[in-house]
Amino acid sequence: MPENVTDPVFEKKNVEYQEYVKRQGLKANNPEKRKILIKKIPNRIKKFERFFTQAEPFLVPGKMLCLGARTGCENKAANNLGYNALGIDLYPLDPVVIKADWHDIPFDDGSFDNVYTNAIDHCFDVQKLAKEVRRVLKYKGRFFFQTSKKQMLKTKEDREQYISASSNFLFWDDGMSLAKHLTQFGFEIMADWYEGKWESFILEAV
Repeated sequence: MPENVTDPVFEKKNVEYQEYVKRQGLKANNPEKRKILIKKIPNRIKKFERFFTQAEPFLVPGKMLCLGARTGCENKAANNLGYNALGIDLYPLDPVVIKADWHDIPFDDGSFDNVYTNAIDHCFDVQKLAKEVRRVLKYKGRFFFQTSKKQMLKTKEDREQYISASSNFLFWDDGMSLAKHLTQFGFEIMADWYEGKWESFILEAV
């Protein structure tokens, strides 16, 4: 954990990378939790269709990469709306999702018009992730990510205890702090909005 816990964005670094990878598979490798994830697929596809419809004025028609897709709900929803989408995950639970690490994305530079994730709290190294997203995006491509209000550290009475106990790895005071942090990796903030528990951000690759 960083010494200066007043930083608006930081990572939990008291865990080795291999342990991080292992923890990411706890749900996918648990038969009961896997059943629950699969059962939720139809409703989750509808939810992502709503998210992408709201974001559509800011996205670019064409190819979309969904990070941390696992059951493929994100890329299925995007495909339903006319994007050419695919997903990656360390522990894919659907054939439409490719087994891959978003810290080392297995695609060429400028391969995608859009990149999406709502699982950025599972990021182990935000610098590697941001650089990889920027690399695979075309110039003027869009990075669409969502954060949950419950993840905001400024709502926690004891943030150090929360971070230590959390299974997440990336933390931020609020969603805008994270968005501004990402601008140092070749992005500009284009739009943001709230809907329910989610705050959505569109960053443009510059």
